Amino acid sequence: MKYLIALSLLFSQVSHANDSAAAAATVLLLFGAARGAEHSIYTGRWPDELGDWKSPQTQITAEVVEQCNFLIEGRLMGTNRFNMLMLITKNLEKEVKLKPQDIEFEFESGLVRRGQVDLDTEYTVKKDGKYIIIIPFPRKDDFFNQNNLNVSVPFSAEGKSCNAKLVFGRPQEVKPLLSTYTRMTTVDTELSYGVLANSGNLKKYLGDQSTMFRLQVNLIGQQQHGAYFGFGGTSRYKMEAQDLSDSGLIAFTPTSSLTVFDFGYLYRKILAKKSFLYYRAGIEFSTLYIKDDNYSNLSYRENGLGVHGQLLYSRTFAQIDQGVWMGDYTWNLGLEGHHIFSGDVGNDEFTGSQIGIMGSLTVGI
Repeated sequence: MKYLIALSLLFSQVSHANDSAAAAATVLLLFGAARGAEHSIYTGRWPDELGDWKSPQTQITAEVVEQCNFLIEGRLMGTNRFNMLMLITKNLEKEVKLKPQDIEFEFESGLVRRGQVDLDTEYTVKKDGKYIIIIPFPRKDDFFNQNNLNVSVPFSAEGKSCNAKLVFGRPQEVKPLLSTYTRMTTVDTELSYGVLANSGNLKKYLGDQSTMFRLQVNLIGQQQHGAYFGFGGTSRYKMEAQDLSDSGLIAFTPTSSLTVFDFGYLYRKILAKKSFLYYRAGIEFSTLYIKDDNYSNLSYRENGLGVHGQLLYSRTFAQIDQGVWMGDYTWNLGLEGHHIFSGDVGNDEFTGSQIGIMGSLTVGI
């Protein structure tokens, strides 16, 4: 689980300094002298705060409390896969010991959770010391239809038990955001199969229609925007009778094939908690292979350039959090299009378009 959290943070553009000395300086700069709830003691670049939990006045989610001379600021943040509580602590007087596993989250519904942290973690904050602690929530959808969140932060100050309370409220005038309680993936692997209709000179080499297999990888750094890389292929077959082992057998011999490699921009729109719409548009490099009249030797191998597009509906049907099969599983159905505008076969062109329906299975984290 910690690797998923790290990956989620990475693709959400968590900003850290380039070396250890700069990193230490960055942490020190995160704190100011403010001690009231109307101020913030945090100015760094981290994952985006939950948009519908921000104060309309300050445009941040920060809540600040001082207990036993221990100053704590909390912020609600989110990535594609996790929501997180960021605790920014400053010890004003005594040495403080804090265990993140003891921190409790109580939602408006009465649901009580603890964070996804190691059970043996303990932080010691010395006098005038500062700490930043990120605690992932167990489930992103715990935030569905919630307006209040109470966070209990127990700690000990030189043997004295203290408990700081952070109270977060979602402004009622702000519309709930699907991204706050919808779990999304950051890295996807997608396997597709579909039937495409061919037009232009492609019909001469691939026939009126052809089937295509595709393997695609999606990288989505923020909730909506990302990039994709895909590889696919389609073939035209000649049906012929062959005499194998004294029995007639119908065999399909490939006469021509087209392979494509494409990459480009990806946009993801959240429709519901487990439903998404994807749009992809990019550049495509294609290679056409043609065999000779005996369908045994390669006659032509020509390269082409084109564009690629997809419009895909996606529905999550399983979410597995542990084990070898860990990941989010979705089925997808949509339209796929290819257009080759530059390619030659001898004195002929193999320009044209392919458009059709593709179905696919995606596994993502």
